[in-house]
Amino acid sequence: MREAIAHLPWSSEIRIQLLDHFTSAEVSSGASSGRSFQQSFPAEAEEELEGIRLLFRRKSFQKRQEKLLRYLLDRGHTSDDLSEMTMATLERCCLEPEGRAVHRGYLQVRTALGFDERPSTRAFHDVDGRNVNASQFVEYLMQLRRVRLNTEFNATICRGLLEVRYGVRQDDGLVQIERVVARDTSTAFKPAEQRVQGESGIRYRE
Repeated sequence: MREAIAHLPWSSEIRIQLLDHFTSAEVSSGASSGRSFQQSFPAEAEEELEGIRLLFRRKSFQKRQEKLLRYLLDRGHTSDDLSEMTMATLERCCLEPEGRAVHRGYLQVRTALGFDERPSTRAFHDVDGRNVNASQFVEYLMQLRRVRLNTEFNATICRGLLEVRYGVRQDDGLVQIERVVARDTSTAFKPAEQRVQGESGIRYRE
């Protein structure tokens, strides 16, 4: 969260507050000040969290790539087109608002993983940087779909836990679902007993 907020041009001081966790104070202080996991838990942590972060970034790469590939396939591009497509050509293919948003998300995760961004570079390859030939595309898309379904299944479990613990439902806008615009959720984690349904939506007792 801190990394994402730090990229916003208007952000300056960033304070992260973790709620309802037995190490809330340590995590909130460490995240807000930019300390590492080991620095935040010097007596307990034996290693940093980079391996876990890398795992989630790789899954994000696969999920966002699948979304972009299916967007382009829906607009008439073929497996041959996509297997040979360069970053420069991809830029020209995503001109409408939906395409720009999907394209931007894919570029963000490519950058996070350190992939080559030069215009002549292949736009699509697997998470290890290996090119995907046209003959492999059907199977490759199936692999990406399995990753997406797995992450969405885990997200469904998390949303169910949020509803049980806090009374927060999926339609409260906590998670941005594909093709659904997320609403402001800055106060969504207030305890359920404080939330009152008014005519204009959710409000909170004083």
